[in-house]
Amino acid sequence: MPIEHMNPTIGALAEAWFLGPEIGPKYGNLLKRKFNARADQQAIDDALALGGYLVHSDSNKRQRHALRAVLLANFLMKNQPVSLRDRFHAQYKSASVDQLKQAFTHLFPAFIDNDNRAAWAPVYFTRPAALRDLQRPADWTRRSPPPYKLFIHTLKHPSATLNAPIQTLSRWIAISMSVLSSRNPVAYSNHGVILRVPENNVLTTSPTDQWFDNYAGTSSSTKAPGQSMAKHIAEKNIMLGGLLTPDEVVGRQGTPEAMQHSAGAAQTQHNEVVVCGVPNQPLPHGTTEALELVGVFIQTRMDGSLPDVYMKSQGRAKQIELAVVACARNYHVPMFYLPTNRL
Repeated sequence: MPIEHMNPTIGALAEAWFLGPEIGPKYGNLLKRKFNARADQQAIDDALALGGYLVHSDSNKRQRHALRAVLLANFLMKNQPVSLRDRFHAQYKSASVDQLKQAFTHLFPAFIDNDNRAAWAPVYFTRPAALRDLQRPADWTRRSPPPYKLFIHTLKHPSATLNAPIQTLSRWIAISMSVLSSRNPVAYSNHGVILRVPENNVLTTSPTDQWFDNYAGTSSSTKAPGQSMAKHIAEKNIMLGGLLTPDEVVGRQGTPEAMQHSAGAAQTQHNEVVVCGVPNQPLPHGTTEALELVGVFIQTRMDGSLPDVYMKSQGRAKQIELAVVACARNYHVPMFYLPTNRL
């Protein structure tokens, strides 16, 4: 027998009345990935059949599409057996389209790890002790700088964060950070802090800017007004397709492939990884831990020189250097001069 209900159900997700063309296909891709891995595809498709109906109105058709979507999500996302089809049908058949839309999205996990969370363990990032050659400006035009992969939070000048990095960042539920790598040394700005981040603290990953609202759930929200932080994180996870590994984030950064893992307005040259700064927060995959400051950095030209002004960091280079040096001295962490050809 042909698969006849699956594709129309997936297609309905992108309709404006359901989830819309921006996020609907993201849900659809997750469902298709799960469906393609199942050995009982025909049984699942058969379970989506709802029989004939008398009234062929738009509202009736939409309700049936939404009902099929809820059944499908139960089978694929919750791994519920197809034998429970009649029970689910009885539970949802009288629900409105709005109720079915809410039930559908609630069947998806808030965090989609893709079995990649372990790759974010601190052990897979470069130890600052291995980068002694970068603790002073140097000319790298005729040789390669030491390879590195660092978890960073970049800053604009002036920044009070340099005065108390961990005390400041540990108050934030969601912090926009990046993986900065010698392979692709482009960040949101040109200086900042280097952190040890426990893998459970990683919330969302993208090779490009996520357009993440760090103020979601508060009156300061501009990108997700009226949306709680929990819902915002869950929606971003769906749009991004779940966690990438750090190497995937860096490898796809600045390439057309980055847009396959995008939840922003346009492609950027920097990546964005959102991290929970608050320790002891229970999450589905485990409890968050405290961030640790392990270094600070400033970017140089490949010849080791500083520009007069950092356009991204929005300040005079010498003033920024003094602020970064002061933070390193006050917190007894190393300072690194990281070369880049993007200044």
